[in-house]
Parts: sequence; C-alpha cells; structure tokens
Amino acid sequence: MLIPFPTFESNLTAMLDAAEELRIGRLENATASLAAIQRKLGRIHGSARHARLAEHVGDAVGACRRGEAECALYVLVAAFSAFIPRKAA
Repeated sequence: MLIPFPTFESNLTAMLDAAEELRIGRLENATASLAAIQRKLGRIHGSARHARLAEHVGDAVGACRRGEAECALYVLVAAFSAFIPRKAA
C-alpha cells in the first residue's frame, strides 16, 4: 500500500511579493500579506516544517507591526534560506 506523503506547498511567490512591498516602503501591504501567509500556514496541522515557517513569518509580521521593515526583511531572508528547496533557489 502506497502512503501519500504531503508535499510542502510553496509560499515563495507570496513571500517574495511581501519582501518587495517592504523594500519599497509599503509596510501596511507587506503586513497584510505576511499575516495572510501566517494564517494559511497555521491551518496546517501535523507539519513541523509548516509550523516553523509560520513562526518565521509571524516574527516578520511582528516586526512590521512595530515599524521595523529592515528587521522583517532580515527574518524573511532567514526563512528563504532555511525553507526554499535548493533547486528553486
């Protein structure tokens, strides 16, 4: 019997879009986008990888809400390096 293994859905495009919003100074747009990604990731249960990425995105959301765009970008870069598959980078 073949047991299907859940695949890790890529949030790369949405996260890159949010990073671009941060880069150009649209903090409110980036905050909303990242909060939506965090909610989406939070609905996935039983996946340590999704939970860990949700923590990174949550940290970026917190930085955005404090007005720390550079910190949010730093957290996103850390998440990109930890979660993006090598062949997608």
